[in-house]
Amino acid sequence: MGEIDEFLAAVPPRQRQADLALLNGDVGDEHSRASVGGDAPAPIELRVTLIFRREDGEWKEVHRHADPIPALIRHTSIAITG
Repeated sequence: MGEIDEFLAAVPPRQRQADLALLNGDVGDEHSRASVGGDAPAPIELRVTLIFRREDGEWKEVHRHADPIPALIRHTSIAITG
């Protein structure tokens, strides 16, 4: 059994079928670095949804979606002058 097989075997049965598996933010988060608007790269934590499908005996990632974890989003205010 390969590393992906072992990882997907731990996915709750309601999120897994024989050839399809859904992983979402309940399973784990992704830690990375990102730069926005020319700012210096900074750490960011993302809530990620991944869908894997088994094709020809191998698991393949067929979909990925990520967004910032709501509790960690830094709120800023914008002053509008007219």
